[in-house]
Amino acid sequence: MRFLQFFSSIGIFASNADRSRVIGINLPLSDEQDNLFSVDDVASVTALLADFPENRSIVGNIALWQNNLWKPFDALVDGVPYAEQIDYGGGIYAAGFDIVGGLQVLFRRS
Repeated sequence: MRFLQFFSSIGIFASNADRSRVIGINLPLSDEQDNLFSVDDVASVTALLADFPENRSIVGNIALWQNNLWKPFDALVDGVPYAEQIDYGGGIYAAGFDIVGGLQVLFRRS
């Protein structure tokens, strides 16, 4: 699974219980109408993750979200328990299974 380049987005990677599938969810800071990600959006994200309870990671511009959207970000973290947080800033994030079935997150600065 690979995301296109992140500038202000964050993303979530997760796998299903038997580790046969991976999901990637791209969360932009704002949408096309300039609506910022909000606490109300968290329920949609957690619903998408219902079948993907393992190997959860939140990746991307985490510091930017913590500084500018701290309430929605905190709600997201609460809604995605046990997720590892990986903040390398802007760039391209990808994830795939390693040799023991864990989800390995890769990053390339562009």
